[in-house]
Amino acid sequence: MELQDLILQLLHCIPFWIRSVQRFIMHGLPEPLLNWCIFEFFLNIILETKSIVIDFAKSSGEEICKMIEGGIRGLDVGILVNNAGMAYPYVMYFHEVELEVMESLVKVNLDAATWVTRAVLPGMLEKKKGAIINIGSATSLFSYPLGAVYAATKAYLAMFSRCVGLEYRQQGIDIQCQIPLFVATKMVKGLKASPMLVPSPEMYSKASIRWIGYEHICVPYWMHSVQWFIMHGLPDALLDWCVFHYFLNVGKKRLKKLMMMAGGCMKQAKLFDVTV
Repeated sequence: MELQDLILQLLHCIPFWIRSVQRFIMHGLPEPLLNWCIFEFFLNIILETKSIVIDFAKSSGEEICKMIEGGIRGLDVGILVNNAGMAYPYVMYFHEVELEVMESLVKVNLDAATWVTRAVLPGMLEKKKGAIINIGSATSLFSYPLGAVYAATKAYLAMFSRCVGLEYRQQGIDIQCQIPLFVATKMVKGLKASPMLVPSPEMYSKASIRWIGYEHICVPYWMHSVQWFIMHGLPDALLDWCVFHYFLNVGKKRLKKLMMMAGGCMKQAKLFDVTV
């Protein structure tokens, strides 16, 4: 996921919501980007920063928990942002997903948020306050063919947030899953849509911050909420057909490009019914 633009705007907005929070954790970034975030923090506000570098794809849950607990020992963590995530390199049928990719995707999208939350919660319980923000995906709201494992992990994150949020609501801890649709980052480069439908990172981050502490599952940006309302009103069969054929078309375009470049991929092309 391309996060740099979104994170930069989030950092610029931090003074408006961190006045009563001493420290917070943001994880799931490559080490160079994590170091860049720390530099931005230093430039924009006077805030103590500390990096904890973990390869979620290769670490066990126990290792993640111990590394986080050791890294935050002695710190008063007020906000945790779980934004670690990875997706398929491109749309593909379930049986085509390499085993290594599938395992990494589950560990990064599902295990990471679970174990990091487990490591941070005890400290929040002691002071009876805190906030945990899990960054989900619109793929948890409707069917997402040719990206099944990714969608399933995001659905887990939404339900995890909802259930754990209920468990700790009376303890003063707000746990929330924020669900974006398309945001104008490099990840959706080339997508032609109105800025109102696909907000800039600045627009989305401002909406995201305003929703902290409210519903367990929310769609922060107002136009994303409108889009979801409309899709939710469609018959499931119609919505499934539209989504499937949209991503099928994405796969066809990619395969045509590959076949023109390499002259191969015929087995996969047959699945997508591609002709060149």
